Amino acid sequence: MIEQIKDRGQLVPILVRPHPEREGHYQIAYGHRRVAAARKLGIKVRAIVRNLSNEELVIAQGQENNARLDLSYIEKALFAVKLEEAGFNRQVIGSSLAVSKTELSGMISVATKIPREIILAIGAAPGIGRPRWHDLTEIFKLHKCFDKASEIVAKPEFAQKSSDERFLALLAKLSKKEKAEASQQQIFWNDPKGRRLARITDTDARYTLQIDKTVDRQFGAFLFSKIEELYRDYEASLNAK
Repeated sequence: MIEQIKDRGQLVPILVRPHPEREGHYQIAYGHRRVAAARKLGIKVRAIVRNLSNEELVIAQGQENNARLDLSYIEKALFAVKLEEAGFNRQVIGSSLAVSKTELSGMISVATKIPREIILAIGAAPGIGRPRWHDLTEIFKLHKCFDKASEIVAKPEFAQKSSDERFLALLAKLSKKEKAEASQQQIFWNDPKGRRLARITDTDARYTLQIDKTVDRQFGAFLFSKIEELYRDYEASLNAK
C-alpha cells in the first residue's frame, strides 16, 4: 500500500464522518490502511466526509475488516458478539459482516457458549470452519467440561501447536471425555433416613465413591477408617467360596 501510494498517489479517497464529540476531528469509516500509509509518507489524505450514523459507521468498518483481514469464522463470531455487547442490533451486525440472520445467530451462539478464555487460547484457527466450531459448542452445551478444557489449554505443549492444531487437539480430547461420560453408570445411595449420602460412578476402569459431607461430615472418615477391615472381609469371602 505504501509503495502504491508513493508511486501513483492515493487513487481512492477514504470515507470519514465528523467526530461526534471532538469538533474539527473525523472518524474513519473506511480506508484505515490508506491513512496509515499516508502517515508514513507524510502526505495528506483525500477523504469523503459523510454524516454517518453509528450503525452506518459499524457496517462500513465491518465490511472493510472482512475484505482487508480475511477474518476466520471465530474471529467474525467474536466481532459479532463485541458489537452486540456494544448495543448494536443484529440487523446492523449482519450487514457489517455480510452474513444472513441464521448465520449470525450461529456465530453468536458459538462465541457465547464456548468460554471466551478457551476461544482466545485456541486463537484464530483459520482452517476451522462453522461445522467444527458447532461441534465444539455442542460439547460445551451438553457437558460441563470447562475445567477439563482449561486444564488442556494450560499445558505448555498446547501453546506450541498451531492455532488449527490447538482446536483439533481440544476437540479430540473433549470428545473422548464425552464418550467416556456416556458409558458411566451413576449409582446413588441413601441412608436409612432417606438422605442421599453417596454417589458411585461405575466405569470400565474404576469405581469412584463420593461422600456428600453436607449431609454427614463424619461418615466418610469413618468409612475410610474401616477400609482395611472391609478388605479383609472381602478376602475372607473369596476364600470361603
